[in-house]
Amino acid sequence: MSGEFDKEDNRVGGKFDIYGYLNKTRSSRALEIECKRNIELMWLVNAITPDHGTIAGFVKENRKAFHNTLRQLTLILKGWGLIDGKLIAIDGTKIRAQNSKFVIMYSLSLIHRIIL
Repeated sequence: MSGEFDKEDNRVGGKFDIYGYLNKTRSSRALEIECKRNIELMWLVNAITPDHGTIAGFVKENRKAFHNTLRQLTLILKGWGLIDGKLIAIDGTKIRAQNSKFVIMYSLSLIHRIIL
């Protein structure tokens, strides 16, 4: 299926977008592959297999609606008492791992460096 989702398929396009958001698959090419491989997604979208251009176009055209959907979900969760909405914490720390046998510091070598 290439081109655009028609009005009946807008719900399917929304399912693709929400599935990608929840499963951290935001790439339209990755979603195209998932809809051919993942049985859960096949069931969710009634085995429709759009190409990546169709998915990307739908996401681009319906960005505000998707944002509003997530906002409504947040309000529902607040109403149910599952979240309070007072604290938002994002940890974007990136630490480079560098621990080879040549770089690691043992206590004796550390003491030696401190003394000298």
